[in-house]
Amino acid sequence: MTQARVEFVGGPAHGATIDRPRAATVKVPTPSLGTFAYTLRRCRGADGTLVEVPAPAGREIDRAWLAARGLKN
Repeated sequence: MTQARVEFVGGPAHGATIDRPRAATVKVPTPSLGTFAYTLRRCRGADGTLVEVPAPAGREIDRAWLAARGLKN
């Protein structure tokens, strides 16, 4: 079985991908800030499928990014 991959949205790790973590909050090492906290957010696709998006902890997901991918928060 293929391991699920996640893509980071916003913050210093924007665009990076990793294997799906088991915890809801992930600390990601970055060159400029040391570590940066991301939280997995559940979104829905246009067909109702569940999509988890890691976004900067304590911040809203970029609405333009969601719209471009057909997701709702």
